[in-house]
Amino acid sequence: MPFIDEPTRAESTCQTIAIIGIGLRAPGDASDPEKFWQMLLDARSARSEIPKDRYNVDGFYHPDPERLGSIQPRHAHFLKQDFKVFDAPFFSVTPKEGKAMDPTHRMLLEATYEGFENAGLRLEDVSGTQTSCYIGTFTGDFPNLQARDNEGPSIYHATGLSSSLASNRLSWFYNLRGPSMTIDTACSSSLTAFHLACQSIRTGEAEMSVVAGANLMFGPDMSILLGAAKILSPEGKSKMWDANANGFARGEGFGVTILKPLDAALRDGDTVRAVVLASAANEDGRTPGISLPNSEAQQELIRTAYRRAGVDPAETGYVEAHGTGTQAGDPLEARAILKTIGDQPSRKFELYVGSVKTNIGHLEGAAGVAGVIKAALAVERGFIPQNLFEELNPQIELSDNVKIPTTLTVWPHSGPRRASINSFGFGGANAHVILEDAASYLLRHGLSGRHATVSKPRLPQSTSSNASDIGSESETTSSISPEEPCSKLLVLSANDQEGVKRNVGRIIDYLATKTSGQPLSMTDLAYTLSSKRTTLPWKSSQLLRHQQPSPES
Repeated sequence: MPFIDEPTRAESTCQTIAIIGIGLRAPGDASDPEKFWQMLLDARSARSEIPKDRYNVDGFYHPDPERLGSIQPRHAHFLKQDFKVFDAPFFSVTPKEGKAMDPTHRMLLEATYEGFENAGLRLEDVSGTQTSCYIGTFTGDFPNLQARDNEGPSIYHATGLSSSLASNRLSWFYNLRGPSMTIDTACSSSLTAFHLACQSIRTGEAEMSVVAGANLMFGPDMSILLGAAKILSPEGKSKMWDANANGFARGEGFGVTILKPLDAALRDGDTVRAVVLASAANEDGRTPGISLPNSEAQQELIRTAYRRAGVDPAETGYVEAHGTGTQAGDPLEARAILKTIGDQPSRKFELYVGSVKTNIGHLEGAAGVAGVIKAALAVERGFIPQNLFEELNPQIELSDNVKIPTTLTVWPHSGPRRASINSFGFGGANAHVILEDAASYLLRHGLSGRHATVSKPRLPQSTSSNASDIGSESETTSSISPEEPCSKLLVLSANDQEGVKRNVGRIIDYLATKTSGQPLSMTDLAYTLSSKRTTLPWKSSQLLRHQQPSPES
């Protein structure tokens, strides 16, 4: 049987999977998915100077990478949340155990709870289910710091610091009975974890899956090692495919996606955020150097993913590239994407290629799932965010129909919105995922169900990006859907009294920042708060008598 060089339209060989929940804690102001999306719309960067509460950069900085024990960048991308704050009793953790735990594990517990909430799943809904858990991590700053204190280990340090517990503790607390493992393939860890989660569902090992990536930075050690390898940007800026690219900028964050078979999601009334058409993973094999990417292996991987998906790569409108901003890796990845997705004779519209690393830095073990979340929001809302970009790397030749988005751009066509996510680790482990917007997929297959796809995206008024090409497809809709006037009861609960107040604040923020042309149904909001949230000891309620309430009401 002859080898098919390019995938063509064919029947999918993959079970279709739905993304039904998203949780995200990204650097800077991007503390949740909505604030992250707003950061992308505004084309902002979360870059900041290394905080003093992590380590004193002045004690390690030197511009010469040959200087032993030095770091070159004074900037990176850090969370604004206080990593020291943790509700130990809620997660069945004693104070002593919580103190010994890696903060990465603590924040994973919290981000996963937020992912389940986003999916409308209560603790009792997931407890005891055949749900798998795959966590992508890479560095281990906190365990490395604790290893230096050999005189003071507690009985909890073994379980509190082990990378295996990043996944296993989630399965323990949430009582998840499917496979549970922590994946380290360096920078492709969480996209590889995403692929393995899809596989666990497709093989019947799991009925649902939690996929997450995690990264926190506490000390200079990893930056010293990466700087010595000359792969860190001295400026602390990731410049994807840019002529001035000089390495990647480090970032920290947590991303969570909740996956479920599409037919099960439709049966259970879940809101489908995006559809996973296919995923694939492979390895570079032998290259001139172990950290040098293999463009041919990436091409083979992308072709495999599209054959499994049964869709034409010429119909893909966006690729979320790995895009680390290295002079060696960028041209090789560009060649792989162009040869498989961009330079298609049947392509009738432009392909846009970008990378979230220009906004939030390289989240390393969490980079892949951050790319998935960006791509899922893009296909759902119909916009391709602007890349922070100046000038194309002269080693990369783009055809006329392949572009780096330098303005906020409406999706380049009215058909199915499809996006690819590409990721590779510095040891040669590659992964690729293909997404489609939920509305188009359901329509093409004669299915009906709940989804959040924006059919005609409109430019949010608060964004500062230039979106001059958004015209006929835009429509103006009220931020609150028209409903018959009636009272709505908003019910809130939390583990303590202060938690109730925080939840009230979250609802106020939600009402104040509702954007992206998605109408807000007060009926849906009231239903979600009363039926799709775990009931906790402290309760509060508010009766709303307004048809279109303001946040103050």
